[in-house]
Amino acid sequence: MERQIFIMIRDTHFRIALRRLCCGLGYRVETARSVATALEIASCIPVCLIVADVSVQDVGDGVDLAEAIHEQNPDAKCFLIVDGESSDVLSSAENQPWLRFAHKPFPMLQFAADVVEAIATPRVGR
Repeated sequence: MERQIFIMIRDTHFRIALRRLCCGLGYRVETARSVATALEIASCIPVCLIVADVSVQDVGDGVDLAEAIHEQNPDAKCFLIVDGESSDVLSSAENQPWLRFAHKPFPMLQFAADVVEAIATPRVGR
């Protein structure tokens, strides 16, 4: 069964680069402009990885998206992108084995390597 990666981040250049990386690895990549749309699409195809801003202005909360998709797909992993504006939302997120935080600024090559590693590891540590 096909698995997909969800990206919901504001930075257009970063989103495009990450999409190209994941598509190059053979994954179906979806982007969404709202948490509701993302959850609707995710209900149809298993999600293996979510990359989202912790706080997505006017469209929802990346933490809520990650938790909802993880409930549907317990082996889904998530990277939440944290910047200075989102530190208050971050305090509400609990550390989980399936959840990683990437604090901006970060080296893109290291982030890409972390994404590839997360995808390659089939199950979340319990």
